[in-house]
Amino acid sequence: MNYRIKWASVEAHLILVGKDSQRLPGNRCHSHQPGFLLKKPQKDHTMIISVPIDINLLLNLLREFPWPRPDCCPKCNNSKLWGHGFVDSLFDFAKKAIPVKRYICPNCGCVIKLRPEGYFKCFQASIDTIRSSIDSISTTAKTIKDITRQRQRHWFVALKRKAAAVFGLNADLKQAFEKLIAGGIIPVSRST
Repeated sequence: MNYRIKWASVEAHLILVGKDSQRLPGNRCHSHQPGFLLKKPQKDHTMIISVPIDINLLLNLLREFPWPRPDCCPKCNNSKLWGHGFVDSLFDFAKKAIPVKRYICPNCGCVIKLRPEGYFKCFQASIDTIRSSIDSISTTAKTIKDITRQRQRHWFVALKRKAAAVFGLNADLKQAFEKLIAGGIIPVSRST
């Protein structure tokens, strides 16, 4: 009999099912028998937490930087978190990737990534840099130095689209930028 793997959302386990998507009866103890349960992979949720840090100290110490440990898991409030190594992240303030600390919750599997405060998730430039670029483009139609014109144009067009969708076509972009941030939305992201 042919088996395929299917996620069982109710039990949050992986089970073997037959061709007709029905759960197969059988002993659950042995991995070669039909219907056995496999534990769902733990990495099912990632959270990014911004923390206030000294950028110069981070650049000097890199992996030895004393990252603060979160008090608890933001998903399940478990107070025990394990170190989960480092992941390299790119920022405009550095010429090469910077290792940032990760933690994992042994209870729910949530991975917590720390990053410097003042940066949007998945963005290399700081919020202040993006804000000054938006201000410059909207007032003088010129981009700021040290950042490519294409990146700044990407931010500006994304903000125009989000501002038009949320506030209407004639929305003031500077105010829309601040209101979207206050609402927990990344204003210069092309994703929803």
